[in-house]
Amino acid sequence: MGMYGGGGRTTVQYKEPEPDPRIGAFYELQGELMQQQYDDEKAKEAADAASAAAIRESASSSVQDLYNNLYGQVTSGQVTGNQAAEQLRGYINQYSLDPQEGLAGKLISAYTTEYLPSKNTQSIDAYYQQLLGRAPTPEEKEQHMGRFGTVYNDVDDFKDAILNSEEYQKKFNDSQIENYWDAFYGDQLTDVEGNRTGQRTFNYSDQFMPLSGEFAKRAGIDFDKIGGSFTGTVGEIEEYVQGIRSTREYAFNAGLTSLQGAIDKELQNIKKDSAKEVARIQSEGQMAAGGLAALMAF
Repeated sequence: MGMYGGGGRTTVQYKEPEPDPRIGAFYELQGELMQQQYDDEKAKEAADAASAAAIRESASSSVQDLYNNLYGQVTSGQVTGNQAAEQLRGYINQYSLDPQEGLAGKLISAYTTEYLPSKNTQSIDAYYQQLLGRAPTPEEKEQHMGRFGTVYNDVDDFKDAILNSEEYQKKFNDSQIENYWDAFYGDQLTDVEGNRTGQRTFNYSDQFMPLSGEFAKRAGIDFDKIGGSFTGTVGEIEEYVQGIRSTREYAFNAGLTSLQGAIDKELQNIKKDSAKEVARIQSEGQMAAGGLAALMAF
């Protein structure tokens, strides 16, 4: 600092300080750190972008595999076509892939044109066999297949239609009658091919007949034609059983009649023996009275 005089005025000059080398070094270091941070961020962005691109590429290459897997699930009935399509769309959105509505549409179509027709066909065959005991004719199968989606919403609707059909109702009622007859007359016989013949074998024991063999002969009953086994239709068996019942009733009444006859005969014999005894006693009494009168006459 210097001072100059003149004119009564004084001038002061200040000297600028020398730059501090430490400050320069500090700013330089700050600049380097900021550059490094910037470079790191850019490198991270590039790495993330590369990673995302790799993931997206991998996901894109896996779309077909996912579709094939979902297609298999659809055609096997594990998921519906709409469910499979939503899974495919969710995968595509997750990885920002190009839309694949064509594949999603194929999944929906596979359910309605492949799985459902196959399932419905199998259900028709199965329920016809299970409920009606036979296979459907080609005409019946075609008719029912045409009703799915219109008359039938699902397989349960088709099953209800079979249960309400005249054929099933008749078969059900016939089965109830057959079960009833089986309980009374035994199981229905089958031929060599396993088909029912409508005949049964009914066994009846002659031990239930209330007649001894000797009395049966006197009553004119042939026990060789009663009891044992009889094979025929239900109508024939019922006629056979009715004949046995009539014979048994006749035999029972014949037994009572025979017993009554024996009792009557015994009563008659008793009456006869009693009359003879009375006559003998009267005769002896008369003889005694006559002898007594003769004695008194003397």
